Amino acid sequence: MVAHNVTVEDSSPLLIYSAGWVDSPNGSPDYHNYTGYAYPDFASSHQTNGTASFDFAFNGTAIYVFGTQHSIGGPFNVVLTDTDISGASTNTIDSSSGTSEGAATTYQSLLYSHTGLTAGTPHNLHLTNGGKGQFDLDFLVVQSDVAAASGSILNGTIDDADPAFTFGGGAWKELKSDGNIVTKYWNNGTERVSPEIGTTAKLDFTGNGVEIHGTWFVGNFSVVLDGQSYGTVVSHTNLTGGMYNRPRELLWFADGLSAGNHTVEMTNLGFVSGTIGVKFLSIDYAVVYSASAADGTSAPTTTASGSSGAQQTGDGHARAILPYNAALFMFFLCMIARIRLL
Repeated sequence: MVAHNVTVEDSSPLLIYSAGWVDSPNGSPDYHNYTGYAYPDFASSHQTNGTASFDFAFNGTAIYVFGTQHSIGGPFNVVLTDTDISGASTNTIDSSSGTSEGAATTYQSLLYSHTGLTAGTPHNLHLTNGGKGQFDLDFLVVQSDVAAASGSILNGTIDDADPAFTFGGGAWKELKSDGNIVTKYWNNGTERVSPEIGTTAKLDFTGNGVEIHGTWFVGNFSVVLDGQSYGTVVSHTNLTGGMYNRPRELLWFADGLSAGNHTVEMTNLGFVSGTIGVKFLSIDYAVVYSASAADGTSAPTTTASGSSGAQQTGDGHARAILPYNAALFMFFLCMIARIRLL
């Protein structure tokens, strides 16, 4: 078995926050000490001084929580459970406490971890700040085990323009980057978006896991993997300072899959009551991973144009190098304005 890690940023819609969190503003003095899928313009952390909590549902064999340790930190509590496919708890794995307090300020510090989880079993992490100090969440790492005889894992990027993606159910637009603060991060300079309820994005892939990335707009979408429903992702925020137009966001992922062919389909569910902004489903690219071809399994599919065209930034996350194109749709220029929900 070989360990494979997926980074889940604090800004991903896969994290469900209670009231009381603040989405860090990019004007704060320490902004660039945090990570992000589109670093440095969209680095972020979520902060709270109250008894606020977050939930994160995942499959995997280990979970790691990274944030900031500093003198104004304080105690927090964690409850880690096994769940059924609906998310209902079936067994408590860990109920413990920790602290984010430290003598010196240390960013991207490991605040909590738990290993040895049962592969193939859904889990839920519930973390609550104790209300006696500040808790800053930067990102999570989910680890899964992949059978790879040669001890290597291959990652491949599938762009939205790749024929492995099928877009249906209504109107989709292929948008092209004009190099602005959002679109310059699009993989290969394109993204597919749809405002219509019921439109679908389907991906056929071969591998042991998949990540779906896109610009985070306000709306809901449902996910079906290999005929099994994985529920609804609520892709919106009502948090103070919350942003809904972050590019390259991790919208959904699955890991620890059996080697072979799989199909994932996302359906746009549209409007979210009580929120503002556009209600688009946006697909930029997918990352597929599998055991190396030397192990007798297929390597992940990549686009003919050379995959993501990405380079590593100082924070370890991929940052795209995208072409300039001034012919971006005018309606989308308004749609991607950097609006914060107050």
